[in-house]
Amino acid sequence: VATVLNNRDKAEAASAKFRQLKSADKRNYDINALIDGWFMDEEDAGAAIDKLLSIEDRDMLIPPIKNKIRSLIVETGEIEKFEFFINRECRVPGADVGTLERELISFFLKHNKPEKALEVLERRPVDSLDDNLLYVKILAETAKEEKAIENAGYLINANPNDLRCYKAWVDAWISFVDRKQAKPGGEEAKKYLDRAESILMYLKPESLIESEPKLLLNLFRMAVLTQNNKYALETHKHVLKIAFTEEF
Repeated sequence: VATVLNNRDKAEAASAKFRQLKSADKRNYDINALIDGWFMDEEDAGAAIDKLLSIEDRDMLIPPIKNKIRSLIVETGEIEKFEFFINRECRVPGADVGTLERELISFFLKHNKPEKALEVLERRPVDSLDDNLLYVKILAETAKEEKAIENAGYLINANPNDLRCYKAWVDAWISFVDRKQAKPGGEEAKKYLDRAESILMYLKPESLIESEPKLLLNLFRMAVLTQNNKYALETHKHVLKIAFTEEF
C-alpha cells in the first residue's frame, strides 16, 4: 500500500520489518522488485518494467501494480513485454481472456503489427461484434481491404444502429483508396457505390463533429471521391467546424 501511495520510506521500512520476521521467505525478492520497479520508472522505464514483470506472487499484483505495468509498456512500446504480460494474465484462473486478448490485439495494431494481431485473433472464436470489428480492421491493415469492406457490410446488416460498423466500412474503403490510389472497381464497384451512398445518407454529419471527427473527414473524402456532390457540400460545412489539434 505504501508503494502505490508513492511513500518509499514507509515501503522500505515495512520491507525491512518483513525481512526480520521472514528472512528466508522468497517473497522478499518480489517485495524488493516491487519497490524498485515502482520508484525507478522515471529514470529507467525499461528496467522498471523488468522488475515489475519479475514479481511472481500474485497477491502483490493488485490492480494499481498491473496498471503501472500496462502504462509503462504502452509508454515505451515494448511489444514482447506486453505480449508476455497479457499472456500471463490470461493464465490466471477466472481471467477475462477475451477482453485481455482484445487488448493485446489493439496494442499490436497500434504498433503496426497487424500480422501478430491476426495470430491472436485466429486462435480464438470470432463470435462477438468486438472481435469482428477487430477482424475487419486487421484485414484492412494487411492489404485485404475488399474482404474488410465485405465483412463490414455484413456487420452493418446485422447491427444497423451501431456506428462502429459504419466506421469500419468507411475506414476499410478509405484504406483501399489510399493504398491503391483508386476507388474499388470490378464487379463489386456498383455494390460499393450503393453502400457508400446509403452510408452517406444514413449518417448525420452534424452529430460527428466532436464525437467522430476522423469519421466525418473520411465521409467527406468518400463523398468527393464518389462524386456525391450534394453530400460533399453538406459535409464540408461541418468539417470546417472540427477543432483540429496538432495530433489530429
